[in-house]
Amino acid sequence: VRFQPDFQFNSRIMVKFCNFLMGFKGPPMKGVKAEDVPGIGVWFSPEDEGEKKRNPKVAVMYLHGGGRIMGLYSGGMQALFCSRLVKHLNLPVFSAKYRTALIDPFPAALDDAVDAYKYMVDAIKKEDPTATNENIKIAICGESAGAGLAAEMAQRLLDEHDPKQYPLPVAQLLLNPMLDDRTSVAPKEYPANHLIWNHHSNIYAWSAYLGPDHKPGQDELPKYASGSRRENFEGLPPAWITVGTLDLFCPESAEYARRLKEAGVPTEYVEVKGAYHAFVTICEGDEPPMVELWKSFREFAWKHLLDD
Repeated sequence: VRFQPDFQFNSRIMVKFCNFLMGFKGPPMKGVKAEDVPGIGVWFSPEDEGEKKRNPKVAVMYLHGGGRIMGLYSGGMQALFCSRLVKHLNLPVFSAKYRTALIDPFPAALDDAVDAYKYMVDAIKKEDPTATNENIKIAICGESAGAGLAAEMAQRLLDEHDPKQYPLPVAQLLLNPMLDDRTSVAPKEYPANHLIWNHHSNIYAWSAYLGPDHKPGQDELPKYASGSRRENFEGLPPAWITVGTLDLFCPESAEYARRLKEAGVPTEYVEVKGAYHAFVTICEGDEPPMVELWKSFREFAWKHLLDD
């Protein structure tokens, strides 16, 4: 890590190139089927549900990573990772489309995520006439920027909640989340270079996401623009958070987990020694630390999605 090249996502050319690479089509894993919902996202579901039929009222919403400036909800990379989620949980996963910040800054991505969540609720009710806001269970999951958006979406859904309109998420599953704009303006506090995502990329991404009227690190930002800026964490959904010790986002993830616990939110924080940013999506999953990580992830998700 110390001697890795200074690879940066800090230009439109680099972002377009990465989106081009991520846009290559690819099928889901064997045993997983994909169904596109034009303009909204893609459902990934188990092909064979086995002897025990799944509960149609239970699902996972997934938001992709990409620093809030790039990334795609579909394509081979997302098909692969969402397939892993389906196989680990044996539940349908909806990969939601959201706008990215180089064209549409805050709050476009958050608006899209909230709309996708409400679409999921409506889709579940359409599939199962017995589904109600009282018995639908959706966990919101995200990786990197998508995890930050998931946390911010949980905050907004809580604040705007009308129990007659839609249910609240039952859990947050946050994988190396991008939560705090202030990290990008404090490089002296985190002197090490970082694989995959570093300070140069972070300041570029947050600056683009916040738009021309706001800057990372300024005293006040619009509500829900940066998840860690929230003062009151009470009432938020139970959270499972993982991050690697070599990740730029490790300190902010640990602090977010601490504040959730302090507010009485059931929280599990899993820090993986020696892991870098996006390790959850990059690693195959059969390495011993990853086996334990996915076991913890699965047990937490099932506890809140499947237990009565």
